[in-house]
Amino acid sequence: MTLTTTERSDHKTSAYSVSPEQKLLDNIRDALALTRKLEAVLSKAHNLMLERNISALETHLETQVKLLNMLQLNASLREHYLKEMGLSPDKVGMRSFLQMIPLTPQTETTLKQWHQLEITAGRCRTLNQANGKLLSRLAASTNQIIDVVFATQESTPYNQQGICERKLG
Repeated sequence: MTLTTTERSDHKTSAYSVSPEQKLLDNIRDALALTRKLEAVLSKAHNLMLERNISALETHLETQVKLLNMLQLNASLREHYLKEMGLSPDKVGMRSFLQMIPLTPQTETTLKQWHQLEITAGRCRTLNQANGKLLSRLAASTNQIIDVVFATQESTPYNQQGICERKLG
């Protein structure tokens, strides 16, 4: 990070110029935090589906959508920073970046965070697949219940007064 300070008359103003490398390091940290939040939301949503708590599930799905939007923005920024550094905006570019940064305590932390991000993203993927399967089973169960409740049934031989209208036997 480079710091530039300019003085003007009787007051100082500071302008910070953050390198693309530092922006990318910060982006990884932010992505990990967002992905951990998403994992918690997906896990809670799974439990809510098992409990069939639809009203609470709706709230969690709104939170999930917000987190996914934030992660999409984060990924777009990461792609931009990689391009800004002349790297491809994909996994190959990311690996190149991680190999080219000098090892410092901060970058070692970032390497660990990137590894944790990959692991957490994998767990989110697994949870999302499990939630999809559970949601599919819930939909199938609902359809079966609807079929049972509203299926064409043979009419009862009794009228509203409880008198049998057709011959038995």
